[in-house]
Amino acid sequence: DDRDVTAAFWFSVLVAAAFAAVLALGSPVISPLVGLPADSALLPLLSIALLFAGASATPLGLLQRDLRFRSMATVDLLAAGPALIGVSVVLAAAGFGASALAFGEIAAAVAKCAGYLALTRPRFRPEGPTASWGRLRPLLGYGAGFSIAQLGNWFALNADKLVVANALGTGP
Repeated sequence: DDRDVTAAFWFSVLVAAAFAAVLALGSPVISPLVGLPADSALLPLLSIALLFAGASATPLGLLQRDLRFRSMATVDLLAAGPALIGVSVVLAAAGFGASALAFGEIAAAVAKCAGYLALTRPRFRPEGPTASWGRLRPLLGYGAGFSIAQLGNWFALNADKLVVANALGTGP
């Protein structure tokens, strides 16, 4: 149902915005944990990518549900190649330093968001908060376990980087 998709989309964007705000505002505390100076602007910059990841979550779920893996792979390749690598390399060559990687991540997140939305073309149907919450509750009940597993998977895939950055620092 289009209204279910609308509710899921806006909930994903809201949760992503909350995580982005925590990352941006908490960066003076979080940055030293990953080997960055407390006043580093990298985490607030990377929080922008979280917003686009939130906007991508529902269209990505729709593509997965419809088994459109070839389309997803095409978007992911474009996001990884020209967006992530291309932007990072060009900005690094221009002297942006570590920020070049953050801008590359943002470019990749924007490319994925635009690509997934273009492929799914969801029809958003505006609804009030009460009706949206009523539609969202069963979706959350179904997807909460999967979301928690995905979060655990992210930590498992990235914990080594956090430990190494904290123990050895980010420099050469």
